[in-house]
Amino acid sequence: MTSTSPEAPPNATSKGPQVRLRGRARRRQSFTKVPDWVMLCERINPTAFRLWCILRSMQFEQGPGIPPMTLDQVCWLLPGVNGKPTSKARGREALDSLLREGLLMDTSAPGTSPAGARSYLAVDGPQKAMGWTGARRKLARYHRLWRKL
Repeated sequence: MTSTSPEAPPNATSKGPQVRLRGRARRRQSFTKVPDWVMLCERINPTAFRLWCILRSMQFEQGPGIPPMTLDQVCWLLPGVNGKPTSKARGREALDSLLREGLLMDTSAPGTSPAGARSYLAVDGPQKAMGWTGARRKLARYHRLWRKL
């Protein structure tokens, strides 16, 4: 007797029993590739890094470009304490950090209100001198007394 698994149904040439999957159709999980230098950038905080990842994902998901967003919408996307959206101050700080570092470009039309919906472009290439370019390179510089320096 041939056993089949719902995760891997037999192909059309198999002589085993056919398995029908029930429930919701499986959807492809989205993912975003992140350059090493961005993950290791010491000049942005974890909230800014997370925002960059979210915006980078949106840039290529369902068509090119990040839709114009207000600060309130940016805060809604960013998880804060206890799963609530992040505060406007923290959202603004993350945006400003990414804009300063060159990881994000404001492509809004000139004269767009700061309170209005703004357009952004997530940038992959470094706009300033990079720190670490890879985790292995950084690890190679590890030494036991690093905390005392």
